[in-house]
Amino acid sequence: MRVNFILFFAILFSVNGSGAAQETNCARRLFDFTPVSTNNPIVARIGGSLEIPVSEYLAYRKAEHLSTITNTLDLNQKKELLNGLIDQYLLVDEACRTGADQHPGFTSRMDYTRTIMLSDFLVAQEVEAKVKTADEYNQLLENLKNRLFDAATIDVSIGDYDKLKIAAREINATGASPSSSPKIRTLLENMSDSVLARYNGTAITVKQVLAIYAPLHAPRPPLESNDDLINLLKPLIVPELMAAEARRLGIESQPAFQNKLIENRNALLRIHMRGLIEAQANQELKAPGLDQRIQSWYQQNAEQYAVPATNGVKTIPTYAAIKKRLAGDYSVDLRDRIQAEKVRALRKAHPVEIIEAILKTS
Repeated sequence: MRVNFILFFAILFSVNGSGAAQETNCARRLFDFTPVSTNNPIVARIGGSLEIPVSEYLAYRKAEHLSTITNTLDLNQKKELLNGLIDQYLLVDEACRTGADQHPGFTSRMDYTRTIMLSDFLVAQEVEAKVKTADEYNQLLENLKNRLFDAATIDVSIGDYDKLKIAAREINATGASPSSSPKIRTLLENMSDSVLARYNGTAITVKQVLAIYAPLHAPRPPLESNDDLINLLKPLIVPELMAAEARRLGIESQPAFQNKLIENRNALLRIHMRGLIEAQANQELKAPGLDQRIQSWYQQNAEQYAVPATNGVKTIPTYAAIKKRLAGDYSVDLRDRIQAEKVRALRKAHPVEIIEAILKTS
């Protein structure tokens, strides 16, 4: 590895990945990427364009309804499960239609996800496939990381390195963690995003390094020598170097990688939609009159809280007796109702077709 200590202007180069994976007929898949075929027929269509094959339905059952795998289900039970999967497809599709996958926060998470995935695929191909023992794995992995790091050229700004050293001294002088030290928190908040180091078109800022350095347990490692800095930068840089090596080897274009990328993207979109529903529910929970709404809801659902009495007759507890439990149950039910309303609207806009003959035998 060659480290150049230079003076340069603070220009931050961000990592811009190639964006969302190219749309394919698997672009909304969540669990399985087996191609549609005579052995894997379509079991449902959404809006005439999105298709769900049997393999996706079965993978969904295994992933989120494992107990049903060993049970014999009738058609209505299978339809209930399939409709749950269809709901998730509709929500992910709506997230894409509304541009959630283009939001800077989302694309940033996807850039990070892509980097980690490329590193993982590289390790699987270049390390796991070539070893038999844990010791061999660890040694070959370390050799790979060192080879890539040693071949990299890292440009370090002398001026910004001086800023880092001064800030590190101030942090260490407090002998505290950021969570318990207002001085450290203020230092981190006020630190500029000036670039400390660049490599392969990627930049690391002083603020990024301090955000990692400050939470370390005292005594923190020194940051006074070039070797000290290299030891701190190496864990930050190696994942990007491994991702670059994976691209060089063509891993990024492999179907298995692309499918895994789509799976991760859609998982993040599911989380995004759950977040929107959660936020809407929280708004309602904060609105005036919550106690009255919970009481009204309890009156409609009181039977499910009935408990056996000593004479064998069920009794229904008072609202005050189980108020805390009811508040939790109401909030869960509220989120479920908001999602159900959202899905109903989406189903009107994108009609769903279930092929019952296929589902019956699946």
